Amino acid sequence: MYEAKLTNSGFLPIRVSRCDFMDDSSAPGTMVAYALQRWDDPRKQWVTVVEFGKSQFCKPYPLGIVRANLVNGWLWPKAEFIDR
Repeated sequence: MYEAKLTNSGFLPIRVSRCDFMDDSSAPGTMVAYALQRWDDPRKQWVTVVEFGKSQFCKPYPLGIVRANLVNGWLWPKAEFIDR
């Protein structure tokens, strides 16, 4: 299992798109859109391995998310968001 952690270490707040959802056990949750990338040393660039497209992110699906709401909000300096 993986866990992502997003931290604003700057001086000003930044705007972040996130998905506020309720899962099939009625527990609330929050997640941010992300992509998994790997460094390709011969080509000297990042290669996307897995990416959630707009059509896949923040959508209800059976036995998972029952209600989802895509929102924009502020991530304040030194604040953290943990996606589990």
